[in-house]
Amino acid sequence: MILRLKHIFANHATRTKNIVSKSNFSVISVKNNIISKGIDQKETGMPWKATYPLFWVDVETTGLDLESNILEVSLVVTDNNLEIIDEGVDLVFSYPDTVLENMNSWCKKTHSESGLIDLVKKSTLRIDEGEKVLLEVIKKHCPVPKRAIMAGNSVHFDQMFLFKYMPALQQHMHFRIIDVSTINELGKRWAPETTKYFGKKMGNHRSRSDIMESISELRYYKKTLFSQKP
Repeated sequence: MILRLKHIFANHATRTKNIVSKSNFSVISVKNNIISKGIDQKETGMPWKATYPLFWVDVETTGLDLESNILEVSLVVTDNNLEIIDEGVDLVFSYPDTVLENMNSWCKKTHSESGLIDLVKKSTLRIDEGEKVLLEVIKKHCPVPKRAIMAGNSVHFDQMFLFKYMPALQQHMHFRIIDVSTINELGKRWAPETTKYFGKKMGNHRSRSDIMESISELRYYKKTLFSQKP
């Protein structure tokens, strides 16, 4: 019996060793594949996940609830130092007049004054076509699925709309986001003397200008709140 048990444990140990060896081989293969794409932790000093660029998005919609439609979306890509590495795209989508007429008074006024309604009426672009354009830009800078991180102000709002109407994006984006609004709110509470100097936003409710303001805001916080080492 004792000899039989020893034999069983020996076989189990051998199988476990083989499994671990195969697992290590897989990890090494993945790591080498990542490094071959130019993402090397030794060079950056950061975990490889943190070396991917940031994908800044903003949408303009016909309302706040998820039954509303996306009128416009912009995408800008920056590196980790918030330098723009790809100007990205600005997409305005086509809708029938009935969709625009059903917007509430605030949306009608805001999107009319910004010129967005006129652009929607002239557009021939469909949502599914826009999805392909956005995905092409994202994959260009982050080919690995579930790694691309979305950034912006209150970007969870934009994320909800994009994931609903452009589901292919959800398959490629990371579940984490970088929400500049969170830093703003924490700054008001913990560093009010610093954050108050950022200045007032234009807030003209066009997607590209909103993105550029968000990038500028995070640059300010990076310089004032994140520049000191512990």
